[in-house]
Amino acid sequence: MIFGQPVRDKRGMSRPLRVAHVITRMIVGGAQELVLSLMERLDPSRFASVLFTGNETGPEGSLLRRAADREMEIVSVPPLVRSPRPVKDLMAFAALRRAFRKGRFDIVNTYTSKAGFIGTLAARAAGVPVVVYSPQGHIFARGGRIEGVSGRPLRRRLFLTLRRWACRAADAIVALHEGDLEEQVDLRLAPRWKFRVIPNGIDPGRYGPPDSRRSEELRRKLGIAESSPVLATVGRLTSEKGHEDLVAAMGALARTHPAAVLLVAGDGPRRTSLEEQARALGLARRVRFLGLRADVPDILAAADVFLLASRYESFGLAILEAMAAGLPVIAARVGGIPFVVEDGKTGFLVDARRPEDIADRVRALAEDPEKRASLGRAGRARLLERFSVDAMIRGVESMYTDLARAKGLLP
Repeated sequence: MIFGQPVRDKRGMSRPLRVAHVITRMIVGGAQELVLSLMERLDPSRFASVLFTGNETGPEGSLLRRAADREMEIVSVPPLVRSPRPVKDLMAFAALRRAFRKGRFDIVNTYTSKAGFIGTLAARAAGVPVVVYSPQGHIFARGGRIEGVSGRPLRRRLFLTLRRWACRAADAIVALHEGDLEEQVDLRLAPRWKFRVIPNGIDPGRYGPPDSRRSEELRRKLGIAESSPVLATVGRLTSEKGHEDLVAAMGALARTHPAAVLLVAGDGPRRTSLEEQARALGLARRVRFLGLRADVPDILAAADVFLLASRYESFGLAILEAMAAGLPVIAARVGGIPFVVEDGKTGFLVDARRPEDIADRVRALAEDPEKRASLGRAGRARLLERFSVDAMIRGVESMYTDLARAKGLLP
């Protein structure tokens, strides 16, 4: 595909399209990793990216240092916070509108719910030609309990209204998969023609293929026997991630595989209660809470199977990392996970609320190395075909170019 040339300024000089990426906070998370990947990999001769974000952090850790280390342009918006705060929300709206006008941005791409609403409306008020909204999953999941929304109908209605306004103000909305698109269309958030399906992607070279040397080295550091089955999970330790079901599954697994070890990479508000649960089940040595780690590829290399028991997962970036590492995946049949994991081909989908089901699948794979290897190879092949970062970047660059051309920014 031939993309448009850079736009020209008032002097007739060519310049890249200026793109503002707006997200509420840069904690360790899938949406934040996506933003970093886009800013790092979009063609700099055609797109000049600036990150706008609030200052909130949490026990999950922050990615701002990584962005700064990569010399990305970052604009701090202190009043941009996650929770509804009317005064701060108005201040954030005003600050973003001023910044967009002053910076003469051609494209504003907003991410997640809060930044999506405020940033999208601010971009429209500032007269930005192209506005893109990337919700990064749907917080109103059917059948799932989502932190901060479930059991609170008024808050759910408010967020749904804000999401609808953001969708109406945007020129395009990014859906992560066909199911994500259908759900948002069913809720009448926007007409079908506004959506672009662009799956998230990762760099497969960072995680695989399987490397026995890296596996042996990390197992030795952690004091894990070479013969022990090693399971791994990566993610924030929050209620919607369902780690308590994984700990319970380890209790069930211990009856037949007492040497099995679960490596838990990540941090969050649930860590203390999860550690207490593991101790109560006599699993303090079998469930290892590793905290925030910069060596996730090594952790995956040391594992035999990857587990994810989320109550809801819009896409599951951690699953892509496991697939890149050549691991079979056992994951909850919720949200966007069935669009990533092919049940019986690249892993298994389970009812994560039934820890015994998780344990049964782990037992089967622990006793069948050929099956583990087969599922892992199929998962990596699927990732390379559909979920690479290069495919994601091509999709985003194509979308930006098409929208810019439609607004007369490109010939």
